[in-house]
Amino acid sequence: MLRIPALVLLMAVSVYGARNCWDRRELKNIRELVRSVSCMDRPRKTLVPLPVPKGFDWVYPSVVEVPRCAGQMCIQLDQECVATETRNMTITVNAHRLNSLMEYECVTLTVQEDISCGCNCERSQESCGAHEAFNRNFCRCECKQGLKNECKEKMAKMPGLFMWDENSCTCPCNNQHIKCGDGQVFVHSTCECLYVMDS
Repeated sequence: MLRIPALVLLMAVSVYGARNCWDRRELKNIRELVRSVSCMDRPRKTLVPLPVPKGFDWVYPSVVEVPRCAGQMCIQLDQECVATETRNMTITVNAHRLNSLMEYECVTLTVQEDISCGCNCERSQESCGAHEAFNRNFCRCECKQGLKNECKEKMAKMPGLFMWDENSCTCPCNNQHIKCGDGQVFVHSTCECLYVMDS
């Protein structure tokens, strides 16, 4: 599902509103919509599927309406609307078995209820790759400093052999799928085939 930050929507509203694309009533409705889906203090009612207990095939009701923060928007692109405070609520449902007797039992399930919301960065250094560092200001993983410059130096010394890969933060060979001759192996540090004795 496409998430459009509230700030972007408000900018669109101000730009298009200035050109009289919408009348004042429509503009007010859009601003209210942006406010209603923005990550404020209050979670909103959301239908949440209930887990099926072990040994049963389905439960009734299968969903329950609980306050949740998910789906609301944050102004900053790299942040998500998350629960800042939660509590567990219990609900009693009919848990059914699909057999000839259509047996069921009353079971109690636990569901998380969000009490308050806030915009936060859920990621950390643990979510980054080996060649990445976590930038807390922008809530994202970025290539470690110096790696790109090291790759540029390699590319300057051996033109055409290496390339910079921003996605993996590595400096792989351009011709890494080359087939080497008999008795040769492909050496990634030099991006060439060498005889086993030489390597």
